[in-house]
Amino acid sequence: METILDKVLIVTDSVACLTPELINRYSVMVVPVNIHFNGRVYRDGVDLTASEHSG
Repeated sequence: METILDKVLIVTDSVACLTPELINRYSVMVVPVNIHFNGRVYRDGVDLTASEHSG
């Protein structure tokens, strides 16, 4: 039987900081935010982890 989650795609950016459990449970697509620093562009969660850019 088809549910509403089979018809809807949930998309957010990486600033939402969703847990892996929520991402998997609801099949959320997370788009990385671009962070510009010293002339370079980093993708949040791809090229740069939360611990690297928070401290």
